[in-house]
Amino acid sequence: MRKKSDANFPNSDVGDTACVQVPDVDRGKTDERSILACVIEKTEDGFYKLGTREGIINSLYACSQFALSHKQFVQLDEVPITSATILLQSVVSSQATSNGQGFVRCHCMQKCINKRCLCVKNGIKCNSKWHGSNSCCNK
Repeated sequence: MRKKSDANFPNSDVGDTACVQVPDVDRGKTDERSILACVIEKTEDGFYKLGTREGIINSLYACSQFALSHKQFVQLDEVPITSATILLQSVVSSQATSNGQGFVRCHCMQKCINKRCLCVKNGIKCNSKWHGSNSCCNK
């Protein structure tokens, strides 16, 4: 049944760039809906091992679970070859612009000078929406 399903999708070679959809539970609201990976190897069963710039993803994928890209965004030599594999969620959180699943919001009532302020601690500028008319040194 899987072979019949895979016949509808093109076979990929080692070194091709794949676009993998990220499930909603593994990403935040502002995170990317997909990640770019490189095909590292094809197993005897017809599954593919994918790697990103962060490392090799621990699960195997069928060719119906990713789409091939026409351009080479991730090269094979950019993938760190280590014995440890990483989760898809950790790849998404390392490429995220936010702090994983959620937003950093400042709850300070003072001027946001020290590291108690989450914005200062993470190197993010405070927003006037968070403080209102209160003064802040991290704007």
